Amino acid sequence: MRDNMELLFVLLWMFHLHTGASAWSVHVDQRQAVLRSGDRHKVRCWATGCGNHSNHDAGGNQLSDRAAVTWSIMEDRPMPADLRVTGGQEVTALFDPVTIQHEHTYICRGRCGAQSRQLTTKIHVYSFPEDPVVQGHELLEAGQEATLHCAVNHLYPGELATFHWLRGGGHVPLHSQSGEAVGGDNTVGSSYTFTPGREDAGSDVTCRVTLDLEGVPAEEQTRETTVTMTIKYSPEIVSISEAVRVRVGSAVTLSCEATGSPEPLVHWSFIDTAGWTVPLVPPVRTPDLTLGDVGVAQGGVYVCHASNLAGNQSANVTVTVLAPPVNTSLSVHPEEAMEGDSFTFTCQSSGSSSPEGWRLVLSRRIRGEKEEEEESRQIMEASDRSSSVSVTLSAVSMEDSGVYQCEALNQYGSQLVTKNLYVKAHPLKVVVLPATTTASEMGSDVFLSCRAMGCPHSATMSWSRVSHDGQTYSRTEGQVLAPDPSQRPEDSLASSLAPEDPVSLSLGPGDPVETTLGPGDPVSLSLGSVDLRLGLVDLSDGGIYVCQAQCGSVIRTNTTTVQVFSFPSDPVVTETQGALLRCAVNHVYAANQLLRFQWLSGSRELGSEVKQLTNQNVSYEPTNHNISSELTYSPDERPEVVTCRVSLLTAGEEVWRVRETNVTLSVHSPPVDMSLTVHPEEVMEGHSVTFTCHSSGSSSPEGRSLVLRRVRGEESKQMKVSSSSSVSVTLSAVSMEDSGVYQCEAENLYGSTLVTKTLYVKAPPRNTTVEVLPSTVVQEGQNVTVCCRSVSFPPPAVVMLRKLTNGTELRSADGTFLLVNVTANDTGLYQVNVTNELGFETEVFTISVMERTTSRPPGGSLASILIPSVSVFVGLLCSAAVLEHMRRAKKKGFYQLAKPASTAASTDASCDASSA
Repeated sequence: MRDNMELLFVLLWMFHLHTGASAWSVHVDQRQAVLRSGDRHKVRCWATGCGNHSNHDAGGNQLSDRAAVTWSIMEDRPMPADLRVTGGQEVTALFDPVTIQHEHTYICRGRCGAQSRQLTTKIHVYSFPEDPVVQGHELLEAGQEATLHCAVNHLYPGELATFHWLRGGGHVPLHSQSGEAVGGDNTVGSSYTFTPGREDAGSDVTCRVTLDLEGVPAEEQTRETTVTMTIKYSPEIVSISEAVRVRVGSAVTLSCEATGSPEPLVHWSFIDTAGWTVPLVPPVRTPDLTLGDVGVAQGGVYVCHASNLAGNQSANVTVTVLAPPVNTSLSVHPEEAMEGDSFTFTCQSSGSSSPEGWRLVLSRRIRGEKEEEEESRQIMEASDRSSSVSVTLSAVSMEDSGVYQCEALNQYGSQLVTKNLYVKAHPLKVVVLPATTTASEMGSDVFLSCRAMGCPHSATMSWSRVSHDGQTYSRTEGQVLAPDPSQRPEDSLASSLAPEDPVSLSLGPGDPVETTLGPGDPVSLSLGSVDLRLGLVDLSDGGIYVCQAQCGSVIRTNTTTVQVFSFPSDPVVTETQGALLRCAVNHVYAANQLLRFQWLSGSRELGSEVKQLTNQNVSYEPTNHNISSELTYSPDERPEVVTCRVSLLTAGEEVWRVRETNVTLSVHSPPVDMSLTVHPEEVMEGHSVTFTCHSSGSSSPEGRSLVLRRVRGEESKQMKVSSSSSVSVTLSAVSMEDSGVYQCEAENLYGSTLVTKTLYVKAPPRNTTVEVLPSTVVQEGQNVTVCCRSVSFPPPAVVMLRKLTNGTELRSADGTFLLVNVTANDTGLYQVNVTNELGFETEVFTISVMERTTSRPPGGSLASILIPSVSVFVGLLCSAAVLEHMRRAKKKGFYQLAKPASTAASTDASCDASSA
């Protein structure tokens, strides 16, 4: 816009001069110039024809004929160029050196007389002295956005500069933009933002700057700078050795290869047993790591580290040293402790990295049944390559003392270490009073006292009861008392309590505490002693009372027994039919105690009997229970007065209570002089036997009956019933099934009498069976078991196995024979002979042993076929002859060797079923 105004001004001025006078003129040698900053340049301006021109002023005065020439700029500013005047009519504008400040429109004015002339010269200045400077191309990170900066110093005019970013040697355009001022001294720059990749590493990028100013020489219009990009990226381990297994003492080399920019540095480290990564000593900073003479300690994980400015990466390789376990240890903490403390066992083995079959076993050595025998009882086992295993025993007892062992095993060997554990006894002791059995009659009061000693602090104490039927009850239906030195026990007793009544705990003088005992609630106090009062005891209060004291985790107990009895009335004596007296006591209660009945005639004892009072005899319910004793006397010796004395005794026969009753007798008696005879007393199977039952002593024949019966377990079968004094029964051709118990019972109005007799029927062996295991046809080298069973009475004295072909004999008491590692020579017929004192029975069987031979090649000779066939035929003839001989022998000797019968019934002369 400014150039247009200046041009319009010049045109108007020239038109004025032309119209005024055209005889003289002003000249410049350059109307427009493009100058490079720093160069030397000049522009001349001169006037011509002023002497030929009439120069008068307005008053007609003559003026000089020489023109005056000057330079100026259009702005109201000093002339930036130096001026040189030559001859008065020529002025030269000198630019030395050319600077940016010289860029103006210059006006050359000439004055000739009263007239003036002027011309303009346009001076453009440019500065492009240096190549662009590119920054930011070094240490770029792959994958991270980056910005390249290109700047040119002393570039003028900067607004006419265009920046081009190119790749591929300046042939591939990336980005273009006009320059922007980025600092002083006419610095113009441009930026290019992009995300480099690893593929950009080592490639070139060009910043080309073009100054679009007309008049600038082409060779000076463009400058460029090419730089190589450095792309940094973190290392990548591209290969590392596979896991290595090496025997102890061998050598191994590990390799690691890594890439990255800048080139990464490689070094090695080792992961120790604690899991820490530690450098190797001496350091190894090469891709290859060589381990010579490998020991167990060198087994583990080796780490290859690759690092550069962009980051680092690591990879592991495992070296397994094949060696037996070493450095096995077993620690016990604490080494000595008291009963109730805790022990911790730590079993370690850090010297082996061989996982094959790796086990770490913590066990305790236990003494066997014999003193010289020992066995180990495993406590814990770790098989997951763990290098240690720990076990804590809480609240140990003295039984935990002993030898503990830690064993590390793998397929290359084992290592065993042991440690002794000592557990000291805790001094806690429990004292219970009374220390022995307390006998108390129903309705009385019982006072039990318990003291704990040896506990450094207050022990937790409790009472519980074990009843006569073995049930344990935590609740005690009574009053629990903390002892008060100022009181006697009997002064502190309250009345008996029901299950839901409050319990008074006297912890100290004037400090009562009340609680309630519900069903199943324990009586427990944190004191050094605790007393228990049972008021108005009944049978349910009887049993073993257990006082338990707990000091920390240690528990001690002591017991005392409370025996509750009831014997409220004298015995009742009654006379029954015949010569029989019965003495009965009612409402007798004494769990698991003795009751002694004595029959007396004056000072003479007629009889005595002791009976056990158990829960089967006595119930805890308040109902009548009768326990009686009977006395049978001879009518001829009938006493006039009889005394029944009943004594309640302890288990040690100490007398608790005695009661007695006297009675006068009448003459009555049940049947007496009973007998049962068997003839003959020992009978052979198939013979006859006669039973005779007789009763002759009854003085009261009224209602008399005589019964002969056989008893089988809980059942009985009547054989004959008679009202006479004798009865007989004969069994013809008895068998072993007739053996058993036979009874004869006589009964009248005053009672009954029973006698028994046992019959044994003898028989030789029979029903003999033989079982051959695993089979009668076996392979050579197998074991064969022969099991023989038979029925006889008395039992067989011996069982004999005989091989019939060579007469070899074996004897067995239980009918079992074991043939070990049989061969083809063991093939043949065998005979089993079962014998008792009445005879024997035999069984014959065959065992075939197959030879282990390879397959016969085809084309065998005729002899190889005929010889076995002839052998088989001869064998069959021999077998038939032997079988016939055995059959005759068996019939001939069936009842040989008969001897008197023993006392046993028929038995089974054989081994157990399916024994092998």
